[in-house]
Amino acid sequence: MKRRTRGLLLAILLALSLVGGSVQPARAAGAVAGNGRPYYITVNRTANVVTVYGLDENGYYTVPVKAMICSVGKRGSVTPRGNYSLGSRRAWCHMIDGSWGQYATSFYGSYLFHSVCYSAADPATLLTYEYNMLGGPASLGCVRLQTADAKWIYDNCAAGTKVKVFDSDDPGPLGKPDKVVDQITPAMDNGWDPTDPRGNNPWRAVLATSVGLSAAQVSLTAGESLTLTASVTPATATYPAAVWASSDPQVASVNGAGRVVGLKPGSAVITVARGSARASCTVTVSKTLLPFSDLAPGAWYYGSIRAVCEAGLMEGTSATAFSPDAPVTCEVVRQARLHLTGGAEPEPSPEPSPESDPERVLTRQELAVLLYQCETERFGVPKDGFAPLSRFTDGETVDDDARMAMSWAVGSGLIQGTAGDRLEPEAAASRGQAAVILHRYLLHHGAAAGK
Repeated sequence: MKRRTRGLLLAILLALSLVGGSVQPARAAGAVAGNGRPYYITVNRTANVVTVYGLDENGYYTVPVKAMICSVGKRGSVTPRGNYSLGSRRAWCHMIDGSWGQYATSFYGSYLFHSVCYSAADPATLLTYEYNMLGGPASLGCVRLQTADAKWIYDNCAAGTKVKVFDSDDPGPLGKPDKVVDQITPAMDNGWDPTDPRGNNPWRAVLATSVGLSAAQVSLTAGESLTLTASVTPATATYPAAVWASSDPQVASVNGAGRVVGLKPGSAVITVARGSARASCTVTVSKTLLPFSDLAPGAWYYGSIRAVCEAGLMEGTSATAFSPDAPVTCEVVRQARLHLTGGAEPEPSPEPSPESDPERVLTRQELAVLLYQCETERFGVPKDGFAPLSRFTDGETVDDDARMAMSWAVGSGLIQGTAGDRLEPEAAASRGQAAVILHRYLLHHGAAAGK
């Protein structure tokens, strides 16, 4: 009996250990386990961004600590993808092309993290044109950084620190920082990297003495974003760079360009610092994120999708998806139009209608036509608010039977053009674009459009 009892107890303990293992704190998929070093470094070749992660409470590198703008290998001299570890380091390194790099730290053989190049082992001999290319592929395979960033890795990341080189369109949780000086013009060129921390760096003569923000208080709904603008005194100050932070990143996050994204109800204080000079803005976030897992908080269409869903003009393609990049169909816009017009079907027309096939994908000009028809049914033919299409590079490609509708949509601010000042009238309209245009229609008519 005692043996049976002892066996039963062992089985229970084994089961409990298995259950206990299944309820350990969750961690992000693909999270890298700590290896005794405080940091983990990733290099995004596509975005030309280095992101440094620290350890979370479970011993995984999931806490974003620092982002750095970089230049990876140019065509023909690519930086190799893979998983590596930091090795040896030198304060100055003579490169294969005869130039010199500061604070060089090896991560894979002769591939290094190092500063933008110099013509000699002298901090006053910066190759300025190389600094101006920082942020795009420009190196012979190494990862080039601003001098202060190269020094940070040199000083803080010991040998054995893990490094991952990969490709992604996503710049990472901290975004892609700007250079301290966007472009060093000939008039500004003094031979130094603006971030070099040496006391005799001429750039340090133009220090920021105070900093201000474009707003002291703002309100966001979860998923919406805005960009805070920092002003500095003196206006010519170039050093030190702006550092942005949020007192509660789970309520509102901020990237290196001051772009704030609301994430959950609450308040967070966004701070920008230029050395000892600081300014702050209190961000109050209301509501919760939409239930659609395919919408990135802060995306350009997020606020509009919330508005049209709450107004009953659109809904998700499922309970957990909105499909913002999928083309919008005639039926989706027809339902929105019926909602706006109180459920009344439009009068039959002898002309072909974009709504004749509910599942047909709408073009941008057809979307404008349907909204123009909705406008005339609700308020009569517009007497003004039309805008010339000639200011768009492809304005003449709008179909004749859609020109009036497109002119009205542009004049009313519903359609504002795409990159390159184009209308792209024949391009399929996405569900995200349709949500933005419908939201602008609501705003165009104020409370009346929500009836």
